[in-house]
Amino acid sequence: MDEETNARIKELRHKLINSMTVILGHTQILLDGLVGELNKEQKDRVLKVKETSEKLTAFIKDFTA
Repeated sequence: MDEETNARIKELRHKLINSMTVILGHTQILLDGLVGELNKEQKDRVLKVKETSEKLTAFIKDFTA
């Protein structure tokens, strides 16, 4: 790969990882009850978002390594 392509991949990786970090941070805030308690259905859905976000983050890291 040429230098320009490598730079674009690094920038894309950085933006994607930052976005996923924000999503994971907000899901943890919800799960910790910092903005109010979640009912079971809400908690289950937020846990699914967290799980999927963690998998996507790992994929991004592996794919762009």
